[in-house]
Amino acid sequence: MTQALSLKEIVKFLVLSGLAGILTFTVFDHYYEPGIDGPLPWVFNYLIGGHMALGKDIIFPHGPLAFLTYPLCMGNNWLVAVLFFCMIKLFLSFTIFYLNGLNNSSNLAMPFLIVLILCELFTIQYILFAAVASCYLIYLKTNAKGWILPALLLCSLAIYMKSFAGAVTSVLTLSFILIQFSADRKISQALGILSTWIFLLLSIWLLLYKTFQGFPRFVFGQFQLMQDNSSAVSFYPDNNWWLLVCCLLLFLLPLFIHRDRQLNRYYLLFIGSLFAAWKYGMAREDVGHVKGFWNFMLLFFSFLFVFFEKRKFLTLISGTLLLCLLYVNMTSSVGYKEMELNGIAINVFRDFVFHTKKLQEEGSTLSEKSIKINKLDENSMRTIGLKTIDIYPWDYSYIPANNLNWQPRPVLQSYASYTSWLDRQNAEHFKSDRAPDFLIWGLSKLSTVTDKGNIESIDDRYLLNDEPNTIISLLNRYQLKEKHLNFLLFEKSKDGLLQDEKKIGAVNAKWDEWINVPEEQDGVLRAKVSFSENSLGKIKSFLYKDEEFSVSYQLADQEVFTFRIVPKNAKDGIWVNPLILHPESKFTEPLVKRILFQCSNPKVVNEQFEISWALTGVNSTNHSVRADSSDYPYRNAFSLFGKKKALPSQLTTLFSATNKLDKNSPHWSFPYSHIISPGAFSSTLVLDLDTLLNSSKFDFFSVFSSVQIKASKNAKATCVISIEKGDVKLAYLSVNVHEFIKEADTWNPVALHQTIYEKIPRNENVKLKVYIWNSGNEPITIDNFKVDVTGSNSN
Repeated sequence: MTQALSLKEIVKFLVLSGLAGILTFTVFDHYYEPGIDGPLPWVFNYLIGGHMALGKDIIFPHGPLAFLTYPLCMGNNWLVAVLFFCMIKLFLSFTIFYLNGLNNSSNLAMPFLIVLILCELFTIQYILFAAVASCYLIYLKTNAKGWILPALLLCSLAIYMKSFAGAVTSVLTLSFILIQFSADRKISQALGILSTWIFLLLSIWLLLYKTFQGFPRFVFGQFQLMQDNSSAVSFYPDNNWWLLVCCLLLFLLPLFIHRDRQLNRYYLLFIGSLFAAWKYGMAREDVGHVKGFWNFMLLFFSFLFVFFEKRKFLTLISGTLLLCLLYVNMTSSVGYKEMELNGIAINVFRDFVFHTKKLQEEGSTLSEKSIKINKLDENSMRTIGLKTIDIYPWDYSYIPANNLNWQPRPVLQSYASYTSWLDRQNAEHFKSDRAPDFLIWGLSKLSTVTDKGNIESIDDRYLLNDEPNTIISLLNRYQLKEKHLNFLLFEKSKDGLLQDEKKIGAVNAKWDEWINVPEEQDGVLRAKVSFSENSLGKIKSFLYKDEEFSVSYQLADQEVFTFRIVPKNAKDGIWVNPLILHPESKFTEPLVKRILFQCSNPKVVNEQFEISWALTGVNSTNHSVRADSSDYPYRNAFSLFGKKKALPSQLTTLFSATNKLDKNSPHWSFPYSHIISPGAFSSTLVLDLDTLLNSSKFDFFSVFSSVQIKASKNAKATCVISIEKGDVKLAYLSVNVHEFIKEADTWNPVALHQTIYEKIPRNENVKLKVYIWNSGNEPITIDNFKVDVTGSNSN
């Protein structure tokens, strides 16, 4: 039954909604920086700012309207995003007050508190979901069909903003359609809602791209992105399952106490989305994703309090207790830090209204400053010119830093190719006429304690295993043009550099057993493996997440490296030989002699699996990849990365010091533990590389730094190794201290390691600097700050 609002009520609700918006006013971080996720704001703001045609084929967890989540001061993007967020908040607040009024309640204190909490804690994707849910709840109360259209519109926008937001709002919408159909059995009404939804989705796509082409592929791609997420990006912290079981019982408690048809419909509306949020949060299980599920439970009980008239005190108590228990369990999640509240945001609102231009300039300046590290030299810029280029695997800040002509691939970052289908989209792209003329391959050193090289992926994965089909396609189509400290430059080749893949054998294997790899041959050797779960594993995967899978490589020198793998991509090829760890180096690495596969819980997978060995030969007749006259195994495969020399083994200590040398010298000094104030730097160790290396005999040198740090888990300090020529950083490695803080107020070891293979310019005042920057708001204490520098030569 429809309940019309009086003008007085509308004005009152709007005033309260506006007040809540001002008190919780939010402005987005409107800058970008180098790194993995840091450049993504630039990507989507660049595309929406007149380059939409480039993004039509992109399949990524962030959609074409992602600039509304990560706006920059490019055109009016930032202003549009802030105003859009304000409008969605205003709409959500109004609907909550309206829902409360439908229960004939004139008390607005509790609804106003709920509005403040949700608007303060929720990012835009959770606000969108809440707004969609509130529309459906009003319809369930009133049968007023006018509330369905805004819900479908917001759901459609969510799909184009981020895959997770689109998934949970879509499940909510499908649940609503099923509830309505089960209630009135009118197939025409259900089809009408569904067709309206599809019409809105197509309309937005048409407005963005001026064509319907690519829409089915985009939708299927979003489905693919959800397929192997739980095994590809999972962390595995210890959960308190007793607490989680108690949370489940508290969640179901209202259903057992009340036998109410309206309450049943409420649970049916939310249960699918809550399960999707559980899977999303507990798959990754870092603090950000787990907090997302906590947000959903907060929303569920907040709406239950407003929507359901009976026993509100019971709802309040059970919901509060459930959220407390979830928060206790959240403390074990990866990267946990205490929840921060911004407080009253009147000052933020005032600055936005009266100092908009200043805020925009600050964001632009910060972005420009941060990406200077990826400025290319004049020779590389002349080589690339105005030709098209792409960045692999993820640091797109090279594009704006050098004003390059970007030609993107479908899946923007290598780690997001969770399935064979996603992998093939990139592989086919590099085979096609749309393939860029050049490729910058950024070198990333993500492991700081152990040296696993500069070709790592996220979550301790090996980059050449992220998307096996794409890697082969890329290496076949592109030849190495230049080597630099932080990147490789590849140029598109007219001729294919690789031969057709051929199977050279197969072997049955078991978990935790070493398997000998085939004898040395030239080419790229890969192991194609298909793992299968048993019934228990499939149930666990559905209800929670998959196990952690990894591969270990034992090299000829007996050293062992272990990397995580994505099971669904393993069947397309796990890279074996040659195991490239330092692509920036001219030296070959020791060959892999044995491999071993592990599963964190072998009980949920079948004991045996088959390994099919696949060899992709390299066309040695191509002079661009031909090795020199020295005879070593896999010489042409190594040459794909410009490696033509045996790795030297002689090491020389060039420098070693711990907390010594006085302040007047170029080095740091403190005889006892040292306190670094908020925003301050430690004394910096500065070494002149001309003096340190003293001759050109060293083929490479390594810097290892370690320090003991006492700080809280909220510490925001960074340990840095930097090689600088004036204001230009030739090499830069940093590690966040909070990753190493296991216990607050006790000494925690922090270490980082950087190997430099590229020749450092001589007689150009190049400096090696090692220091700690306390960028947080709390002091930290350091001691036993140690730096060792070693060099090696091939003589």
